[in-house]
Parts: sequence; structure tokens; C-alpha cells
Amino acid sequence: MREFDYRKVADLLSKYELTLGGAGVLLHIRPQTIHRWIHAQTDQRVAPKMHHLLTLCNYFNVDMNYFFPNRTTPEEAKEIAARKKILKGNIGAKARAKERAAKNRWPGT
Repeated sequence: MREFDYRKVADLLSKYELTLGGAGVLLHIRPQTIHRWIHAQTDQRVAPKMHHLLTLCNYFNVDMNYFFPNRTTPEEAKEIAARKKILKGNIGAKARAKERAAKNRWPGT
């Protein structure tokens, strides 16, 4: 599951020169709540509610995925795929070794 990118809210507010107060009026919430989305320490952050995110998406004309970016670069994706292929090959090799061992056992053991 991708994580909400709090910096995207701050980027949109600054790009459109919207204050926390203005955003609060738009979303019908206190500006302090938006401040906590953006500036609070990681362990104290409050996640925006879905209807607030939808309002932001509609107001700024962005897709919901804008706030949940895929952080995997194409190079990382290739590396992950290569690792999966290696792991899959190793698992297959282990299974084949077990099969051979089972065939070589004496009956009744």
C-alpha cells in the first residue's frame, strides 16, 4: 500500500498561493488540521479524511494518485523483477531437490 505524500498538499497550496486559512474554508475544517497534515512530526501526523482528499482533487483538478505517488523508479522496478526471478528460480531448485530426495528414499522410510 502506498503512503500518502504530505508534501503534495503543501506544494499545491504554495503553487496556487492558498493559505492554510483559505484551504480550511474550502474544506470546512480548521487551518490547524491542515497544518498538522503538513508540518507535524511523522508520529503525530493526522491523515486527511477521504472526503477532504476528494475535495482537494476536485479543487486542484488532480487525480487521487497525485497524493499517493509510486515511489519506485524504473531502475528499481527492474532490480525488483530480477530479484523475484532469482528467488523463483531458487524456490524451483529447492522443490526439484526435494522431489529427487523423495524418489531416492527406501520404501517405508
